[in-house]
Amino acid sequence: MNDDAEAARSILACADGGELAVEGAPRPLEELAEDVRDWIGAPMLVCAPGSAVAEAGERGLEGVLSLRSGLCAEDSLLLTGRLRHLGADACPCCEGIREYVVVDLDRIVLSRRGIRVDVDVQDFGDPALEVNTGLLWRSTEHINVCHGEELRQAVAWRTGRGLDTIVAAQ
Repeated sequence: MNDDAEAARSILACADGGELAVEGAPRPLEELAEDVRDWIGAPMLVCAPGSAVAEAGERGLEGVLSLRSGLCAEDSLLLTGRLRHLGADACPCCEGIREYVVVDLDRIVLSRRGIRVDVDVQDFGDPALEVNTGLLWRSTEHINVCHGEELRQAVAWRTGRGLDTIVAAQ
């Protein structure tokens, strides 16, 4: 497994903000997206209908996506490629419609502690990297923040203790 590709996929899975510069736009788009996800080894931007990101995806414009790592403040990722609109769907958590735009990658540059390296697009898309450090970190955060009661019940069950003896679980 390629360590640089794994580190890059981890940043995509656990990004802490970023910017999207789009062909023809005078500056990076203000509302990057509501969420950036790893979609089968490519960045998928989740955005509001009619947003500049959705429009850029519909027009198939070239874009440069820069992401800051949520795992290590010194690390970042630069992804370039053509934006492609995937469609729209109802969002189960916020009761609204969301647009989905993917970046069809042609170049990936990983910056780790100030050292920049090119990452092969095929290595980055390796299915073995779907479960990576960034994904596991984000999943743990989500479970701890949103599913404390379920964790508490699971700990009580697995340890054979009464639910009333477990105050909280993380």
